[in-house]
Amino acid sequence: MEDRRKFFRFDAPLNIKYASAKEDTEGWSKTKNVSREGVAFAADQKLGKNQILKMKFDIPGDNFPVLAQGTVIWVAKNERNIFDIGVKLEAITRADRGRILEYAYQQWLNLKNMGRKD
Repeated sequence: MEDRRKFFRFDAPLNIKYASAKEDTEGWSKTKNVSREGVAFAADQKLGKNQILKMKFDIPGDNFPVLAQGTVIWVAKNERNIFDIGVKLEAITRADRGRILEYAYQQWLNLKNMGRKD
């Protein structure tokens, strides 16, 4: 399968609260990865493709949550009957996008440096 990703994915666990724009579906999860344009997380309920989600991300060590809105662009059921969800971030401030990416980058650096042998 061809990888169509435009941006690097950072494996960075962030707590996320999500709710559909209609507020008929909501849940909590941890991000699997984040990128400049999107986020992936697992959900115990199926979300619909093109569904609009309101999201709140908690960044460890940061007192203010990041608020964003995005559209579900893919859904895949995994072997544990959990749904992997991919969301394109669409309504997020430049500053909040930067906060998420800075945290994700620092997590990536920490993992990279743990595996380094000097």
